[in-house]
Amino acid sequence: MDTKSDQIQHSTNDMKLTIEHISSAGTLPGPAVIIQIQGVINIFSAKQLKDAFNESIENEVYILLIDLSGVKSMDSSGIASFIGAHARLSKIPNAAIILHSLTPEIEKMLELTRLKSLFKTASNFSESIRMLSV
Repeated sequence: MDTKSDQIQHSTNDMKLTIEHISSAGTLPGPAVIIQIQGVINIFSAKQLKDAFNESIENEVYILLIDLSGVKSMDSSGIASFIGAHARLSKIPNAAIILHSLTPEIEKMLELTRLKSLFKTASNFSESIRMLSV
């Protein structure tokens, strides 16, 4: 699994996004990106997150591997961004959104809101790749 050098970074005062296309070399069912999020996902930064998800999907990248290890907190607008991406991807064959490297705070929030069962989650990047390997 190789990452391409076309790394894209976006940032706001609250959040930084890094989007990296990965070459699956036939091990994944389609094109994929790693979206690494750092900081706070709130009403001010969630639009940027939603735009990143939509841009990937519009560019026919249907596998989103979301690294949440750097997320300090997330509010309902952040949750809505993830639900929106999940809803769009659920209509596309072989598409997936996998949240990995969840912080204890984010994992607890997903459990309390009963959303953990909606999303595929993995303990780390390698596990998320194994979940998708064909």
